Amino acid sequence: MAQYRPDDRSKPWDVVRYLRMSGDQQNKRSPDQQNDVIDERLQRNNLPWITNQSYRDEAKTGRMLRNRPDFNRMLADLKSGIVPARYILVDTIERFGRNEDLDELRRRLFRKYGISVLCADQDFADPNTQNGEAAALLENFRARADSRVKRHNVIRGKRDKIRQGFWPGSKPPFGFELHVVRTEPRGDRIVKHSHLVHHAVTAAITRSVFMKSVRNPSMGQGALAKWLNERADIPDEFKPFHPDTVGRWLCNPIYTGELVWAEFSTDIVDDMRILERNPDDEVMRVQDFCEPIIEKAIFDQVGQFREARRTNGKATDNTRRQVGMTYSYMLTGLVRCGTCGASMVPNGSSVYVTASGEERRYVSYLCAKSNAGLCTNKTRVQESWLRETVVGRLRERLFPMGTDESEPAWMTEIVGLVKAELERTHTERDVSRPALEREMSQLEEQTVGWSVSLANAGLAARLRQKIESDFSAALERVSEIQALLNRQDSEFRQVSQIVNPAAVSSRLERLSDVLSEDCPTLCNLMLSMHIESIVVPEDGQIVMRTCKLGSCPESMHWCGENEAEREATSGPQDQKTTKSRRRVRIATDDLVSGTEDAHLREIAEHVTNPNRFAGMPDDWFWTDTFVIPEKSCWSKDNAAAVLRRYLEVQAETGKKPSCNALAKEFGKSRPTILLALDYAQQGEGEPATKHRRKPTVKIKGNVEVERRIAELHDAGVLEKDIASEIGTSRSSITAALKRLYEDREVPKPDGRATRHQK
Repeated sequence: MAQYRPDDRSKPWDVVRYLRMSGDQQNKRSPDQQNDVIDERLQRNNLPWITNQSYRDEAKTGRMLRNRPDFNRMLADLKSGIVPARYILVDTIERFGRNEDLDELRRRLFRKYGISVLCADQDFADPNTQNGEAAALLENFRARADSRVKRHNVIRGKRDKIRQGFWPGSKPPFGFELHVVRTEPRGDRIVKHSHLVHHAVTAAITRSVFMKSVRNPSMGQGALAKWLNERADIPDEFKPFHPDTVGRWLCNPIYTGELVWAEFSTDIVDDMRILERNPDDEVMRVQDFCEPIIEKAIFDQVGQFREARRTNGKATDNTRRQVGMTYSYMLTGLVRCGTCGASMVPNGSSVYVTASGEERRYVSYLCAKSNAGLCTNKTRVQESWLRETVVGRLRERLFPMGTDESEPAWMTEIVGLVKAELERTHTERDVSRPALEREMSQLEEQTVGWSVSLANAGLAARLRQKIESDFSAALERVSEIQALLNRQDSEFRQVSQIVNPAAVSSRLERLSDVLSEDCPTLCNLMLSMHIESIVVPEDGQIVMRTCKLGSCPESMHWCGENEAEREATSGPQDQKTTKSRRRVRIATDDLVSGTEDAHLREIAEHVTNPNRFAGMPDDWFWTDTFVIPEKSCWSKDNAAAVLRRYLEVQAETGKKPSCNALAKEFGKSRPTILLALDYAQQGEGEPATKHRRKPTVKIKGNVEVERRIAELHDAGVLEKDIASEIGTSRSSITAALKRLYEDREVPKPDGRATRHQK
């Protein structure tokens, strides 16, 4: 390996700056102060570096990467070459982040792109030299240690408040409110110490949920949430209730008066927040912390019911720690409700065995909020039909048949759309090249004149100060214009690289191979690159939007509008519409291995972002509409065949065939064969007549029917004949007569010995 040679720091290297502050409660000028420190250190060390772009994240934690939009935009700009840079300048390494993955990120940026992260507090020391590597290790350790120390101090204070009987902080649980018992001045703020007390309204609601669960063990959290939402006695200010919220109530021992604190701790693994159970010796359990809302026996009984429903009598293993989500159905997360915007989740029936011995299970997509009564969309979409329809249409769009061209026609269309969008963006932002070049030329002429003036030793002090100020502002503006021109050149240059026909064709071949594999998680990854959403409204008209630029995900962050423009143009959101949230990270470790795993992780990070297509023009999408097919069944589809066979057997034997024999011949059940005969004998457009089935007649409580039964019985009509006239079973008539004689307070005659004797 060749020896590393440090850069010549006297050269005008291209750099970018990254500025960040962690929370809203911090100094609002913190990013500006960081920028001032970087300027000061550059001047002190006489470094003629050119800042091409500054990126800024406000109120964003440094422990995660995905939640920092400008940080990710910076990485995308640097990796694509849109913004040329040799260094990323930060005030301290903590501003770059506090994540353990940042070590690997810094190494990958340098090895693959030749970009180093330099810190102002280290006088921009090169981290790739031997001394720089040692300093970088110390910086990264300091950044992580700082987070651990802050966490320790916060936990120590909360534990102390709990020991004194005070609520440790955060919002009180539903059913309680905070009662301030003591205040304490600390510096420029007042710290309040509070006890938990029952809320006048919500405490009764919480107790009613526990009592409802005890009386109805089969009701899960979804059914309980629906029951709460339908109650007219609950004020609307507390609605709607969500199933997950109700589930958290039912397992929280605070409602029995016991505080269980620090049972779980949070951690960041693969840039994803996870919950981990703490050892028992770290968990604080305080009995009689507050007045209970329900009794401990009721709480334990509810917990037993929930555990029985969860396990269904089967043992479970919760020891395996899994990071990321794997899918059983490839369209999970892409199908959205057209009424409320929530994700439609796959719901499956239990596995059952048909008469032919085949195991079968029906799966359909249903709005996740409909079961809780939060959405009126009850439309179900069969998973197998939707999957085949979507994949088939996507193949037609991306792989058109019957063409002899080396690349599909839509490839040329994409290149034209990208170029047109870039020209529109630059025009709207008033960065036309001729105007910028004229402005830069004028500024350069002015700086030449100012340089001559500043060389005059007899120049007045006030005038010299004015010229120096204007000179500095002009130089900064020249740097900004040069950065804009460089970015514009890079963007137009990148069009031919990002929308590269060879690269796109290679990715499409990969998509075709993946769709042929039996791996729903991998298929979901690839489909999410192209499909924005599959919307299912209540009328059954499914609408799918497919991005034409799906094979070029690295270009989407600069082709569409930026985040600030989207927020400015977006109107207020309907409260009934579910806000799209980032999907749980998809587990890619078990899908592939080697270098392709890192590429898949980048794709997974991209496709789980709900705003990955936001701001892109409508003509960059294909819109397809599907109609949910009418529900059918085997009996309806094969009615003609069953009737034909029925008539054949009747013609051969001279008598009506056994439906059991037909069921065995077709490999179906007897009711299925009977229903098929009903469909075959009905008229055009008429409903099935339910072969050999009689309508159910309610007897108990029906005064007229019970009186008619009594009249027929007193007239000496046999029970089987009464059942035939009423249209019900003989056992129902027997039960009705038993109630009749109980009302008459006389024993019912034994019809087996003497019939109809009074």
